[in-house]
Formats: sequence, structure tokens, C-alpha cells
Amino acid sequence: MRPVNSAKGRSDSLKRNIGAAVYAVSIALLLLCEFYGKAKFSELFDETTSQLVYMTLTRLLGGAIFVTLTLYLGYKVMNPVRIKAKELAFTVPAFAVVINNLPIIPLISGEAEINASGLQIFLLAAECLAIGLFEETAFRGVVLLGIMEKRRNGTKDLFVSIVLSSAVFGIIHLVNLFTSSPGAVFLQIGYSFLIGAMCAVVLIRTANIWLCVVLHAVYDFCGSLVPTFGDGVIWTAPEVLLTVVISLAAAVYFIIAL
Repeated sequence: MRPVNSAKGRSDSLKRNIGAAVYAVSIALLLLCEFYGKAKFSELFDETTSQLVYMTLTRLLGGAIFVTLTLYLGYKVMNPVRIKAKELAFTVPAFAVVINNLPIIPLISGEAEINASGLQIFLLAAECLAIGLFEETAFRGVVLLGIMEKRRNGTKDLFVSIVLSSAVFGIIHLVNLFTSSPGAVFLQIGYSFLIGAMCAVVLIRTANIWLCVVLHAVYDFCGSLVPTFGDGVIWTAPEVLLTVVISLAAAVYFIIAL
């Protein structure tokens, strides 16, 4: 038995060392990007492309930090990477919500349009995926599960954990007051809270953080595509009605799912 335990100990030690190395390198590269990367990207690309590249790299590095931290804390949400059919079926209403963040009706009617190259769309998708990885591993993978670890007495504690973690996720967007109008920021806080709560339920029911990452990325991509690379009216009356119907139906579904 001793050789087996010894081998297991060496394996665990190796994993910890690799995790520590990834953590340290990610922090170092993140600081490098923050202090020097943005100016350098501005020299190489136009303003929009520079911002997309900067956001993608910094959020990927932030995601690496929180993936490592989630694994270190022992939260079993990184595996399996393979998604089961039952998990996908559960998330259908969530995907309806995030896909509807694209102004589908205005785009079909011609009231809104997208003017972007394939490269620009790819860069935006990469940015949104990086943001999804960073924010979901941070706020669902660490904050939510950390709160749940302290509250394990039933459905009430589960609900409180979801509300608290989603509130933290929403409030953190107050930093955008430095770059956006108060009205836009407070609206962002509201829908961030709701999307955070939805992703929290998905994580609790599936134990799969990757589904949350994809949902978050799709939501951001669909909501950013027209404002970033398009023009026209987004919130037409039919689009508002469709959004309200889908959102209310999904809210009822996920409350029952708890």
C-alpha cells in the first residue's frame, strides 16, 4: 500500500505545483497586459480591434487564474467537459434567453443591420468567450460555491446563496460608472443580476461550469454584435414583447427547477 500512497502523493504534489505555476504566470502576464499591452495594441490595430484584443487576452488570463483557484478549492464543476443530453435539455430555456439578446425581429425586418467582416465577428466572439470564462469561473465557480459551502441547510439557503452571489456579480459592474452613463450602468447591474442567477441555477443543476461559460458568452455576443458592428433600432415594440415573454417563462422555469 505504501508505494501506491507515495505515488498518489507525488501526483497530488505535481498537480499543486502545476496549478501554482499557472496561477503565477497568469498573474504576471495579466499585469504585463494591463500596464503595457493596451498601449502596444493601440499601435498595432485600430481602436475597436485593439480593445477586442486587449479584452480577450486579459480575460483569458483572468479566467486561467480562477480556473486554477476553483480546482485548488476542490469544487467539482470543471468535469465532465463532455455535456450530457439531460444537461443540455435542462438549459434549453436559458439558451432561448441568451440568443434572444440578439435583436432578431429588428434584424429580420431591416430596422437593424450588421456591418462587420468575418474577422471582426471572430474577434468579438473570442472576446465574449474570454469574458464568459473569466466571469463564470470567478462568480459562479468561486463566489457562488464559496457561499454555498457556508450555507447547506436546504432550499432557503440555496436561494440566498444564488441571490448573494448574483448581487455581488451585479454590483461589481458599478466600476463601469467611470466609462458609461449612470442609467446604462444601473441597467447593466439589473440584467447582470438576472443572468447571474440563471447561470447559478444551471451550475447547481448540472455541476458543469462550461455550460455557464457558453451561456454567458452567447449572451454577451448577441447583445454586443449590433451596437459594436451595426446600426439601427434594437428595441422595437415586438422585440420588447418577445423578450418579456421569453424572460418570464424562463424565470418561472428556473424557480420551479430549484
